[in-house]
Amino acid sequence: MAGWPIVGAIGSTLGTMFVRREDAMSRARVLRRIHDLLSAGTSVLNFAEGTTTDGSAVKPFWRGTFGIAQRLGVPVVPVAIRYREPQMAWFNGATFFPHYLWATSRQRIDIALTFGPPILVRTGEPAEALAARARNTIIRLLENTRFDDAGTSSRLPSSRPDPVLPTTRVA
Repeated sequence: MAGWPIVGAIGSTLGTMFVRREDAMSRARVLRRIHDLLSAGTSVLNFAEGTTTDGSAVKPFWRGTFGIAQRLGVPVVPVAIRYREPQMAWFNGATFFPHYLWATSRQRIDIALTFGPPILVRTGEPAEALAARARNTIIRLLENTRFDDAGTSSRLPSSRPDPVLPTTRVA
């Protein structure tokens, strides 16, 4: 996606780190960048499956970012994402532009974001075990996700400084 017109440029501008999984140097560069960000107290959003699906199952998680979190002692906050309409997810080789046009033509898109409690790292725990704990938590969160409150929306609270993380910016 990094090389796609418009999408790649926007993603890069927003700080997205694109990984070429088949390239060991690409993986190493991204993991070093994640290490630097986490070391500086910056939160990192990681899509640990490394792909998109229709949401009917949770694929195994890649361990890399979990290994960094483990070494740095950074808690992992699992987030489950579920669309009311599974076809909203872009997956299975669908062509991007037609899917984008279809999705943006929708008057409403219902998405459930469910945050699990922070998962604290355990001394000596392998990255694979931390990744498995996060994956299992997300599976449980998805099993309990309901759209019973359709038609309602939540207002997010205003931003606040997080007293746990330093406020320094990483360039």
